[in-house]
Amino acid sequence: NIFAVDLRPELNAGLSQHDFQKVVKVMANLVYLTIKEKYYWNISEGLRMFTRAKVRLRLADEYYTLLLSGNVRKYDKQNGTKYHDEIFNKFTEARNTLGSTGFLGAGAVSPKLKDFEIVTKDIEQKLLIVFPYFESGKEIAY
Repeated sequence: NIFAVDLRPELNAGLSQHDFQKVVKVMANLVYLTIKEKYYWNISEGLRMFTRAKVRLRLADEYYTLLLSGNVRKYDKQNGTKYHDEIFNKFTEARNTLGSTGFLGAGAVSPKLKDFEIVTKDIEQKLLIVFPYFESGKEIAY
């Protein structure tokens, strides 16, 4: 566990009370933490492992798109915001920070770690606005 978050009590409460909404909220929180974990490992490796970084970011994007974006769009519609579009664009920005290996090394572009950190933190913040009940936890130092 990278982040000091224990979702078990809330999940167990939801299951024992047969409270589907509570269980869904915990599962959505787990998706958020999974996205955050992908960022964590990319940052820990300094974006040096291009293929890994690209796959992790693609997975984070897919998790968002498949599992959280529907509620973000609903929030946007209810509140007159454009968080979904902003998050979608931030994922594109994040991809651009990964750099490129080029073709056989020619045309290689170095990753921009600081930009990656800023963009992904912005995605996290937007998700926490839409899902204020998410626990994000503090990173645990190993």
